[in-house]
Formats: sequence, C-alpha cells, structure tokens
Amino acid sequence: MTHETARENPAIEEKLAEKAQTSVRTRSRAHAQNEHAHVHNVQGEVADLASIFPRKGDSRRPPEWYTRALLYAFIAIALGYFVWQAFDAVQGVILNIVISLFIAFAIEPIVKWLISKGWKRNLSTGLTLLFLFILISIFIGVFGNLMVQQIVSIVSGLPDLYAQLTEFVKKQFNYTLPQMNALSGTILANIHSDSIGSFAGQALSTASSAFSAMLDLLTIVLVTYYMSAYGPNMRKVICHYMPAESQKRFLVTWTVVQDQISGFLYSRIVLALVNAACLSVFMIILHVPNWLPLALACGIISQFVPMIGTYIGGALPAVFAWGTNGLQTGIYVIIFIIIYQQIENNVISPMITRSTMDLNPAIALLGVFAFSAIWGALGGFLALPIIASIQALLSTYLKRYDPVDSELLDDPKPQNSSILARSVQTAGEKISETMMVPLRGSNTQSRHVTAEDLRRFRESVEGTGALPKAEESVLEYLESEDDENAEPDENAQRVPSSAAPIAPAKPARPRKRLTGEASQTEEKN
Repeated sequence: MTHETARENPAIEEKLAEKAQTSVRTRSRAHAQNEHAHVHNVQGEVADLASIFPRKGDSRRPPEWYTRALLYAFIAIALGYFVWQAFDAVQGVILNIVISLFIAFAIEPIVKWLISKGWKRNLSTGLTLLFLFILISIFIGVFGNLMVQQIVSIVSGLPDLYAQLTEFVKKQFNYTLPQMNALSGTILANIHSDSIGSFAGQALSTASSAFSAMLDLLTIVLVTYYMSAYGPNMRKVICHYMPAESQKRFLVTWTVVQDQISGFLYSRIVLALVNAACLSVFMIILHVPNWLPLALACGIISQFVPMIGTYIGGALPAVFAWGTNGLQTGIYVIIFIIIYQQIENNVISPMITRSTMDLNPAIALLGVFAFSAIWGALGGFLALPIIASIQALLSTYLKRYDPVDSELLDDPKPQNSSILARSVQTAGEKISETMMVPLRGSNTQSRHVTAEDLRRFRESVEGTGALPKAEESVLEYLESEDDENAEPDENAQRVPSSAAPIAPAKPARPRKRLTGEASQTEEKN
C-alpha cells in the first residue's frame, strides 16, 4: 500500500500513527528501564563501598581499637616468624636475659633489706652481687680441687661400675646388658688417630668456648645489675605507656611474680644445700669415695626435678656406694635418703617454703622436659621458676568461677569399703595428724600463696589502689589484712573486775601502701 493510498484512507492513516506512537512509547519505556538499572547498579556499588569503608558515625564502622589490634597482630606475627627463623642465633641472648631476670628477682629481698638500712639501690645491688661472688669463690677455693678430682675419679670408674652392674643383672635376672668395651675402644681409637692439626683445632675451639663462656658470664652480671639497680625506673617507664587501671594490674603482676620467684629460688637452693650437706656427712661416715659431686647432684636433682627427681637424685649415690663399698653400703644410703626425705617433706620444707606457690607436679615435670630440650640442663634448672611465673600471671589476670553442682566433678562414693581400704586410710590420717601437730603450734607453719590469695590481693589493689610495701611480701600483706579484719573472739574468757587492770590494746596499724608518697609510720604503744 502506497503513501498516497494511506492518505486517501483516513482509517489506515490513523492506524499507522497509532503504531508509530506505540513504538515510541516502547522505546521510551525501555530506555527508562535501562537508565533505572544503571542508576541502581551505581547505587549498589556505592553501598558496597560504604559497607567496606564506612564513615565516622556509621553503625557499621568497627571500633577504634580494631585497626590497632590488626596492626599489633600483624607485627606480632612478623616478629614471631623472625624469632622462629633466627631462634638458633638468638637463643643464647634470650637465655642470658632470662637468667639475669631470675637472679635479679632472687636477690631482690636482700637488696630491699639493705635499702631499708639506708643504702642506695645501686650500691645495695653491687654489694649483693659482690657478696655472692665471694661466696662462690670461697666454695671453689675450698672444694674446687676436690670436686674436679672426684669427678675425674667417677668418670674413670664408670667402666668397672658398669661391669659390676652387668654381672649383678646377669646373676639375678639372667639378662645380659650391652657391653661397653666396643664403645670404649671406638672412642680410644678416635682419640689416638687424631692428628696434631686436629688437636690444635680442638684446643682453639676450647679456648673460643672458654672466651664465649666468660663473655656470657659478664653479660649476665651486667644485665642482672642494671635490672636490679634500675628496676623501679624500668617499671615507671613501662607504666608511662599504660592507663591507670593497666598500671595497677602490671604492678600487681610484677609484685606477685617477683615475690614468687625470689621465694621459690631461695627455698629450693636452701633445701638443695641442706640435702647435699646431710648426705655428704653420712657418706663420709660410711667412707664412700667421691661424696661431694654425688651429694650435690642428689640435692640439686631432687629439688629442681619434680616427682621423679628424688628417685633419680637418690639413685646416683646409692649405685656408686654399692659399686665401691658393696651392696650393704648402698642399702644404707637408700635407707638414709628415704628417712631424710620424710623429715624434709614434713619438717624442713614447711619451715622454708612457707611463702612459695604450689605447682602441679605433672605440669612442672612436663615443663622441665620441655625446657631441658630447648636449653639443656640449665633449661631444666630454670623450668620451675618459669612455670611458677606463668602460674602467678594466670592467677592474677584470669577470673575464677565457682564450679557447678554436678556429680561429674567428684569421684563416685564407695558403696562397700573394704576393711583394708579403711585401715590404710585411717592409718594415713593418723600419721599425717601426728606429723603436723608440732607445725600447727609453731610460727613456721606452712603457708602457700594460693590462687584465692592472689585474687584477694588483686581485688584489694583494684579497689583501693594500694600495694604492699617494698620490704614485705604478698603473703605478709594478706596476713596483715586478715589480722585487721579478724573479729574479736566472743568465747574468750572474761576477766573478773577484781583482777589487775588490763593494759590498753595496741592500736591497729594502718593499711600498708606502696605509693609515691612517704608511707605512714606505725603508732607506738
């Protein structure tokens, strides 16, 4: 149909115009939909960016500490990775710092005592270290030569002792131990086959090791001196970067850890020396040779290796006494060690370890094995103080909750106790009561700082802002609070009016505080 025909027919022309308008409206509607979709996509992208980077005041914005926490976590991971990769190179430095820190904590009571007598802190620290050096020098001068001779004698007598042990095991248990001759021959062959150049290299290596040991010793002495002499300044510098509440927690933690480490090391060293001295006297009476290194090894191992340390430390002198003086002497040594351990556990140890923290034996033993694997014998020696410090930190910072009332927390109740079980339990209770009677009536009663004590100590500090004086321990601070808060005994015997007048009671001493100001003096009678 042509255009002229459409123009001649109005109906057809009207339909064409309507169709054109419909097409225009369709195109307009499609264009509007496309525009709306584009705007919606742009708004969605803006919304997504706002959710990722919200502005200040937006509820979706994380707290201020979140970014810092991520930064600190990244720094900690980077430092941890660096230390892990460079641990072999820096473990000697770390060990020296740990030793210096523990020595500084151990001598802190002596330093504070000298400060209370009018000495300055740096002079008190130097005098204490000089006193320790003099004591060690006296011990080396008196027993050094004897110690070296007896150690050489023990090493040279090991083949004969091993042969005796092999014969005894074969006779009693019909079992043959591995021979030691092949190993000894191999060692001797290697020694004789060394050339002069190799010997010179070994001498140079020995000289280098001696120089390195002297350098480590000098480093430990200097770091110990600065840690002890400038300890208060170090604490002040650290507190400058903490808020007030964190400063209180830090000072409480420092006080608790310092008190626990100093008391722990003091008690263990004293017990080891007492153990070694008593065993030395007994072995001298029995004419057992090489008594000095054996007694020292027994004392140190029994005190610093939990659970099995007593058996390992006691086995060494018993085996050597049996190998040199016969089986009867070895049995005598074992009997003496058993009796001494009972006296130490029930009499000597409560007198000395009254303010030290109890450690879980299993955790302590695992800690000794772990630190021995890292730092050798010295790591095993330092394991218990490190674990005691970690336990003090956890007891100070972690909250404790009361356990729920559940039967799963306790052992099942016995239905029918056997006569043997009841007899053993009764006998054990009677023996324990008998052994503890003299301690309960004395002033040296065993008193351990428990987690409850640390919780009370933390709450008292957070509530009042007070810390104990520098010259007293956490235990004395808690005991003084108990004395002040104790209620009068209502059942006390009344004194008749005709009796002599009672002297006025001593006024309660003020609460002990450790602040920057001068402490209040105690009132006199």
